Amino acid sequence: MPEISGAKSHLWRGGITPENHRIRTSLEYKLWRQSVFERDNWTCIWCGKKGVYLHADHIKPFAYYPELRFAIDNGRTLCRECHKTTNTYGKRVFKLRQNKLNNLN
Repeated sequence: MPEISGAKSHLWRGGITPENHRIRTSLEYKLWRQSVFERDNWTCIWCGKKGVYLHADHIKPFAYYPELRFAIDNGRTLCRECHKTTNTYGKRVFKLRQNKLNNLN
């Protein structure tokens, strides 16, 4: 079977890890998540669920506030269901920003 990893893979991007992936897999990011979960006692702050898969959500979006990415007070613990209802979940943050820019014009 031919080698399909590294530079021979069709997914190869020149050995450059995107900044987002690099940050989210860093020790500093893992410590931030751990600190947010511990502060909130491993409980969703909106619905009070414990013992479910939790997300450490950035209150001010990760993409637009790089200076707040590791600020504990910019994080909150949410269960998956509550996180999906936020305005900044997934790609919604980009739509939210575009709507604000459109309203300024």
